[in-house]
Amino acid sequence: MGAAAAPYFPSQIKVLDALIHESGSLAVSTLYSLRLLVLGYAIGTILGLTTGILMGWYQQFRYWVNPFIRILGPIPSTAWIPIVLVVFPTSFSASVFLLVLATWFPVTVMTWTGISNVSKSYFEVAKTLGANEQYLIRKVAIPAAFPQIFIGLFMGTGTSFVTLIVAEMLGVKAGLGFYITWAQGWGEYYKVYAALFIMASAVLRHHHAAVLCKGQNSHLAERADQMVAQAEAGAISVSGVSRIFTHTDGTELLALNDVHLEIKAGEFVSLIGPSGRGKSTLLRLIAGLDRPSSGQLTLDGQLIEGAHYTRGLVFQEPTLFPWKNVWHNVASGLEARGLLGQLAGEVDKFIELVGLKGFEKVYPHMLSGGMAQRAALARALVNYPKVLLAGRTAGRPGCLHPHEFAG
Repeated sequence: MGAAAAPYFPSQIKVLDALIHESGSLAVSTLYSLRLLVLGYAIGTILGLTTGILMGWYQQFRYWVNPFIRILGPIPSTAWIPIVLVVFPTSFSASVFLLVLATWFPVTVMTWTGISNVSKSYFEVAKTLGANEQYLIRKVAIPAAFPQIFIGLFMGTGTSFVTLIVAEMLGVKAGLGFYITWAQGWGEYYKVYAALFIMASAVLRHHHAAVLCKGQNSHLAERADQMVAQAEAGAISVSGVSRIFTHTDGTELLALNDVHLEIKAGEFVSLIGPSGRGKSTLLRLIAGLDRPSSGQLTLDGQLIEGAHYTRGLVFQEPTLFPWKNVWHNVASGLEARGLLGQLAGEVDKFIELVGLKGFEKVYPHMLSGGMAQRAALARALVNYPKVLLAGRTAGRPGCLHPHEFAG
């Protein structure tokens, strides 16, 4: 222990004395460090979220940007110091850039990963409710990817803390990193340890927080009249429809072959047959979630070319949005079409209709299978579709049959 003599290893009393008598300088340095950290972290987060969302949603954007992410992303931000000192006019802007880089990469990767892994069924449900691309991104993709996004934000916070110390040693005139360099130059290591103690406390608080986180009237009448008109039943025509799926090895699977079907407005029709005979495929074609290999499908003489709220679909699985409670799940279609503010009462009406009154604030994971399917049915009905399509829901205990609402 003789080699570990002062001033390199001061006593705890000396460090405590520095914390007390240097509290003013330490507080000012901490504020300057926080200013640099918050600025770099905020810019890095905005850029990371933007890049990650674009990569996760647009395949062409991902195609061109992915190589740069894989090559440049893993390089530690501190390795760019020689370049930033030459490129940037001031040490402060160079420090901000390093913090932006340290935050940008993990936020980008985790946001990209989260959006890419969102279940396809969530997007299909939203499309049948009338959602456009903007709604799909803002109200489906991003909320569903929140767990991964928050991990990226947490990782970005960690890397930005580490980079902060190095960044403040590039010549900035304030901050804890500057304070440490200054104190070390004067051989006052007890002040160095006092500043390190403040940094360590900030990191520990950040880690603890992360663990806890884991644990208009005229328009109304007009819109209402539109919805009543849309509630009129529609006629479906299926003419010579075939659907062939091609496997990766080139082999083909014939799911539907030259199907002809006419369903009059207001009719209740059941498709009965063994599993794997194309019933769900036909429903998806009518819903507009898939395209036929040949033939055509129409609703009231209009060619079906994509998903639309006039063709409601209740999936075999409820596919409720887990980040929304029952009320907001049922309201999704009205929200997607911009009608929720005028017709919010319709949501309560259909929730009561399916027997879920009193469960409006309950989240999907707290519902039984039958209750979840009832919520999914209300979500489809609140759009007043011309046609209601439903998968195999009759086998679920407590689930309502769509024919109960045929009138």
